[in-house]
Order: sequence, then C-alpha cells, then structure tokens
Amino acid sequence: MQKPSQAWSSGPAPETPVQQIGGLLSRGLFAQGLQVATDALAHDSDNPDLCQLAGICAVNLGLHAQAEQFWRRAVALAPYAAGVHANLAVLLEQLQRDEEAEQCHRQALKLAPANAGNHFNLGIFLSHRQRVDEAEQCYRQALTLAPTNARIHASLGVLMASHQRDKEAEYSYRQALVLAPADAGTHANLGVLLASRLRNEEAEQCYRQALALDPANAGTHSNLGLLLVAQKRPEEAERHYREALALDPGNAKAHTNLGLLLEYRKQDDLAEQHHREAICLNPASSETRFNLANLLASQQRDAEAEQLYRQAIVLKPISAIAYSNLGTMLMNCQRFDEAELCFRQAMTLQPDYLLARHNLALLLLSLGRFSEGWGYYEARTNTGTTTPELACRQWQGESLAGKSLLVWPEQGLGDMMQFTRYVPFLKEQGATYITLVCHPPLKSLMTTLAGVDKVVAIGDMGVLPTHDYWTLPLSFPLHCKTGLETIPAHLPYLHAQPQRLAEWLPHLPQQGFRVGLVWKGNPLHENDRHRSLPGLANLAPLWSVPGVTFISLQKGADEDVAQQPGPTQPLRHLGSAVADLADSAAIIAQLDLLICVDTAVAHLAGALGKDCWVLLPAYKTDWRWMQTRHDTPWYPGALRLFRQQHKEKGEWTALIAEVTHALMEKVAEAGANFAACRVEAFALTSDQLALYPQERRP
Repeated sequence: MQKPSQAWSSGPAPETPVQQIGGLLSRGLFAQGLQVATDALAHDSDNPDLCQLAGICAVNLGLHAQAEQFWRRAVALAPYAAGVHANLAVLLEQLQRDEEAEQCHRQALKLAPANAGNHFNLGIFLSHRQRVDEAEQCYRQALTLAPTNARIHASLGVLMASHQRDKEAEYSYRQALVLAPADAGTHANLGVLLASRLRNEEAEQCYRQALALDPANAGTHSNLGLLLVAQKRPEEAERHYREALALDPGNAKAHTNLGLLLEYRKQDDLAEQHHREAICLNPASSETRFNLANLLASQQRDAEAEQLYRQAIVLKPISAIAYSNLGTMLMNCQRFDEAELCFRQAMTLQPDYLLARHNLALLLLSLGRFSEGWGYYEARTNTGTTTPELACRQWQGESLAGKSLLVWPEQGLGDMMQFTRYVPFLKEQGATYITLVCHPPLKSLMTTLAGVDKVVAIGDMGVLPTHDYWTLPLSFPLHCKTGLETIPAHLPYLHAQPQRLAEWLPHLPQQGFRVGLVWKGNPLHENDRHRSLPGLANLAPLWSVPGVTFISLQKGADEDVAQQPGPTQPLRHLGSAVADLADSAAIIAQLDLLICVDTAVAHLAGALGKDCWVLLPAYKTDWRWMQTRHDTPWYPGALRLFRQQHKEKGEWTALIAEVTHALMEKVAEAGANFAACRVEAFALTSDQLALYPQERRP
C-alpha cells in the first residue's frame, strides 16, 4: 500500500535582530535590547535600523553619549531618514545643545515636510524656548497637515494661554473638544481659562464635564472647589477643604487670645470669628484690627487685610509694627513701591526697629537691589539668628590674606549650602585656614567643598582653635560686595562622594527616566503651610507621564505616606534610609531630574549642578528666587523655577499641570518615547493654566 504523503512544516521564521530589539523595547528591557543591537552590529555594522534601535536603547538607559554615536552612524548610513534626525534632535535638546538640536529638527522637517509630527516637534522645541511666534507657526502648519488632531489644537491652546492670548487659547481648546469631546483634560484646561476670566458659570460647566469623564481627577475637584469658594458656595466647597468649626464665646481679650491660639493651630475660620467678635466688643482698639488683618493677610484676603491695617494706623498712627506689617502684605501683593514706603516709615517712627530693616532687606534683595539690600539684611542677626560667643572678632570685610576664618552656621541647611560657595573664593583671596562649623547632617557633604581646611559639626566641636575672624555665611555677599553679575556661581561646588555613589547605585531603578521627588519641607518653617504641597496626591498627574520612574527622597513630613504609596503611584521610597545630606547628594547625582518644593534639597541639587525643578508658592516666595524669573543666578543652568499663578495663591493644580506637561517634554527630549512623529505622545492629561507668572515677615 502506498503511504500517504506528509506535509512538513518548517515552523515560524526566526526573528531578525531588529524584531527582537523591537520586542524588548516594547517591554522596557532596554539593557537587553542594547546588547542584542550591539551584538548584531558587530556582524552588520552598516545597518541603519540597528543603529537607530541601539540609540533608543542607550538613551533610555541614560547613555547619552552612546546614543548620539549610534544615531550619528545612522544618519551617516541613511542621511535621508527623517526619523533619525528627529530622534537626534530630541537627544541634543536634553543635552542643552540647542543650536544643534534645532538644526536636526529643521533637517527632519526638510526631509519630511508633509509630516505633521516634525512641525509639531519643532514647535515644542521653540515653545520651550519662549520663541512664541515661531512655535505658533509650527503648530499651525502641523494643523494644516493634520487638522483633525485634537492634541495639536490642545497644545496650541496651552501655548496661547501661557502668553495671555486668552481668546485664541479658548478657540483652540474648543476646536480640540469638537474633535475629542471625551478629553477630560481639555475640558479642565478650558475651565481654568474661563475661571481666570471670571466666567464662572461656564468654567463650572467645564469642570463638571471634566469630572463626569474623569471623576477621579483630584486636580479638577480642587479647581472646582476654588471656584465654588469664589462663588460664595462654602457648603459645597467644604467637601473639598474643611469641616465647619465651632464658636468659642468670651470677652474681647479672650476672643483675641483664643483667636491667636487658633491661628497657631491653623484653625483659621474659628480664629477669624473670634477676632471679629473682639473688634465688635472693643472697636477703639488698634490691636484687634491689627490681629484680624494679620490673619486675613496670611489667607491672602488682601483687600480686607489692607483696610484693617489702615484702620489700625488711623487709631494708632505711631505704630511702627502696623506700618511694617502693612508693608509685608503689600510686598506679598507685589506692590513693591508702596511696601518700601511702609517699611521706611516704620524705620522713621522707630529707628531701632530691626524687623522693619530686615523686611526692607528682603524686599530689596527680591528685586535684585543687592547693593542696598545686603546692608539692611544684617538686621537678621538680631531678629532670630543666634550668633556665637567667640574670642575672635566678627569679620567685617577686612582682607583675609594671611588670616584664618571660622564660618558659623545660621538659618537652615539650604542656606548653608547656598552661601558656603564663597569659601573657595575667600581661600583664593589669601585666607590661610578656614574652619566650617555646620549642623551634623551637612558635615560629610561639606568636606567636598574646595577651600575648607576643617569641617566641624555643632555638638561635636570640642575646643576650637583660635581664629582671626568669624562670620555668618549669609554675611558673605555683603562683605564680598556681591551684585547680580558677580555671584560666585561656578557649578558644581559640592560633590557626591564616590563611596556613597557606589552604595546607592543598587537601590536606584535601573530603567526609565529617573525623577526624584520631595513635596514637603520642614513643618516648622514659618511659610511651610504655603511652600509645601498638601500631600503626595497633589503630584498624581505626574504618574501619567510614560517612561518615568519616581524616587522619593521625602524625609520627616509625609515620610509614612512615601513608604506606602498607593497602587497607582509608581514610587520607590529611599528617603527613610538617607542618613545625611551626603547620602542625598549620592542619590541626586544619579537622577535625571529632581522635582521639589522650596526646601534644602533644591540647594543641594543646585550646588551639585544637577537638573532640578523647584515648585514655588505665590504667597511669600523666598527672596532668593526673586520675583518673576524662571531661572536663578545662584544656580545657573541647574534650577528651573515653576511659580504658582498670582490669582490662585495656595492652589497647586495649575502648577503641577505645568510641571506634568514640562516633564512630558523633557522625557521626550531624553528619548524615552522616540519616534519619527511624536504627535500622539503629548496628550494633555491635567489642568493647564496660563503662566503669569504677628510681627510679619515677607
């Protein structure tokens, strides 16, 4: 019998190296992908696709130099491949080689002028550099090629809103919603825009539509709460912010005292009721109005507070404290000329009133008027700064050639890191021996500062040797005659120690774009209520950025929250294991970016020369960040400042949305999601706002 014939199957064809690498990239296995690409290139060195993929793997591992080499090989092998030029452009942006990056963007556009993504990519580049007209032209050309792309419309809306072109921003948002009516982020963005224009009913509709589409969006709930407060609907707003407080009866003095106590406990509603009752019971008292004005000023209810301050001054026109506090409120309202007049009037009424001199100093320094400000800033030494009792003289700017100097700590850890930058300069001027006394967490880190001969921790000093002079670090700028153009800003001047770097490396994520987070500062700081985020949840929009691994350096406040993040919070917590700032330096040095509130780690990152984004409150912004800048001459090229909008003091949603958008751009620039066309990578997922840029201290 004849046997039936058999059909033999050879099975699926083996994957090519390009296919293997593509599969590894899709699973985030960048190191394995790079190994496959490297091995394949050893046998197929002229393959531009392998070079392209090798570059993508390398850039996701933070190997920027290797990525550039791979992509330049790809360009040489396939000079007409627009996608390679586009990827190289993004990498060069990350490396801050703007001129080369722009050339690559324009080359990609020249090679593929009909690709909307190339126009959009160049628009993003130009927008990031505040070249608004050119960016707008790119976005509009992209829309000519891809008129139904909602994300480009939405991004154009963000650009317009960020430059106060509200009508055009509104048009772009509404066009985006016609094309993508289920985009909750654009509904929310439009709501923010309308709220800023006091079109409250329309804004509320947008917020509620956004919540119907995305009911778990905390930022939109927060914005709606603010809108409800502005509309005098406290019952609804209270579901977002607070419980009702009970009343406490008493006489005028008791109302005042209880009100001050409740302020200290941050029970402001009850405090206000008691202060108002005190005014009713004792209407001739300047002090009762003064106390309520202080409370209202701390809540940024500036019109009411100013009225009460002026009433208090009418009742007691010789009150230097009232003038100084009114000046503080006016300064926080950015009414700088009026604030300066108030501080000077307080000093006229009471020439020895040091706090008025100190407040004037903070105003002048925040305006960059350093030549006047540093002198008045010496008043701080009698308004809270503890000075040592030493046998040597306090340095007043005399020549240090052949002399020894002891630097005594003052204020916070960040202040020490910021102002010890002067030590190398003084050593170059001839100081023979410099001893730095610091708080224990700084001791190991400060040994990396050039020019220091000895670092001593407070509490472990023993008998200090005799020095010729001693000084406080924040007196350095005065005695060194520092102006805006003469700030010693050679970065880095502090360094991570090699042993610490090695110790922390295994604890850091090995994949993704590594972003450190610190969202709260020291709760004892006088402005911590405004400078710190309410909680980790405020940063939730960041979780939507693909390709990022987040590392918590949070220590102290909210450390327990960081140790147990929610299931939707991609966070690795290291802060609890940090022993001192040398540990923090070793972690930060190995990050791609640090995002933090205004606290000591910002100065640490700046001193290390590392990229750091600082989230600044609109209320009582620290003087060193000045008034409107988004960079700082203290840490050029390292720190980027994100500021709350003036109209939304105390509300972080818009700022976090801005940071989220910036992080999307930065990750894309770093190469986390490279593609020839990145149009789909820039969805707006959260609110975007136009960027507007007691005895009381500013």
